[in-house]
Amino acid sequence: MESTSPSLLFYGTLVAIGYAVEYHHRYREGELAQSQLETRLAHAQLDALRADTRSP
Repeated sequence: MESTSPSLLFYGTLVAIGYAVEYHHRYREGELAQSQLETRLAHAQLDALRADTRSP
């Protein structure tokens, strides 16, 4: 039974690393999406301000 313990530990470590990498990837995607939304909001606000200054 001693030979399966290191193998199981190794497998568990690989699975944990895989989950960590996937979590990091999803976190970065979320940051990118948030940044893009903030940029779109800033552009929309700027367009609204420009439209206000043009109207009589």
